[in-house]
Amino acid sequence: MDNTDNKIMGVDADIIGISDDGSNELFVDSPAQIMKFINDKYKEVQNNEKYSHIVSTRELMALTTFEIAKELLTIKGNEAGLLDTNTKKIKELVKIVDDALQIPE
Repeated sequence: MDNTDNKIMGVDADIIGISDDGSNELFVDSPAQIMKFINDKYKEVQNNEKYSHIVSTRELMALTTFEIAKELLTIKGNEAGLLDTNTKKIKELVKIVDDALQIPE
């Protein structure tokens, strides 16, 4: 990875303790992939007509953080909804199987 790729929204990733040495097991994907995702989202916010009036880098960074958090919470909400739906269906199936296995006296 060259020096320009080792930045997150223009901040040197080494300064904040993120490196792409492959030893950080906290990341599901490589740090390079995560940095690319963040930088792509930052460019998306910068190029969004809705935010064209904002010139402050700090504010653009905050908006980028907001957009990423919004995306994450949407995904988490969808997962929670799926889990609730699946749990309900599993309970219904267990009841059907239990009822079917009941031996009439």
